[in-house]
Amino acid sequence: MPTARRQRLQKLLGMALVLFCCILPVSVFAARAQSPAVNQVRVEGTVHDSSGASVSTAQVTLKSGTFSATMPVPPSGDFAFEKVPGTSGTITVTANAFQKVEQTWNFSPPKPVHLDIILVPLSLNQQIVVTGNRTPTLLSDVPSSDIQLTRDDLQA
Repeated sequence: MPTARRQRLQKLLGMALVLFCCILPVSVFAARAQSPAVNQVRVEGTVHDSSGASVSTAQVTLKSGTFSATMPVPPSGDFAFEKVPGTSGTITVTANAFQKVEQTWNFSPPKPVHLDIILVPLSLNQQIVVTGNRTPTLLSDVPSSDIQLTRDDLQA
């Protein structure tokens, strides 16, 4: 009888091993499908001013953990970073004559991260002072021409 018991135990262990081998890959696949894979996040957006015009002189810098990437903004104003490692970070946008903008982002599947960046012009802190300096000049020394008009000239 001990051999029959041993055979049953071996059979149960074999079935458990088969179930384990079948269920484990399915659960690993399901876990990967739910969480974003590393290097799979897309961060995209547009850069424009308050009037809606694109700002093509802008530079966009993306940071996510230790990862950092910078790109110029094309004339369309659109930007995109592909295969970003990480699910959160910051975007910094700089452009001449505009205030620097820094915005955080977080990835939530399944859509890519989309950011709409509006740049604000820098306030001008310059002051221009215009002063005049005139030297006295005789009227006879000033170039001028004299034309006499008649009544007929004025009515024509």
